[in-house]
Amino acid sequence: DLWTLTLADTTTVQLDLQSSAIDAFLGLLDSSGTVVATDDDGGGDLNSRIVRRLAPGRYEVWASSYGGSEVGAYSLQAQTTTVAPACGAVHA
Repeated sequence: DLWTLTLADTTTVQLDLQSSAIDAFLGLLDSSGTVVATDDDGGGDLNSRIVRRLAPGRYEVWASSYGGSEVGAYSLQAQTTTVAPACGAVHA
């Protein structure tokens, strides 16, 4: 399954794909279809997790099974945190 993620600002994104039915496999692609990140078991057990800082834009989240042939129920969660710009102030 493909899900769309659109970011207006530079953002740290955590994607979690969990399933008790399949060996979860997660992919993240940029707007040109280039793979930005993949994960198989980074979410513990057979679950997947990707944590990346991403530039503004449109991304596709690819939720699948590791072998690609398993089917079953899953949960996909996305958490975002806007990254604050660096401060140029000097404190004396």
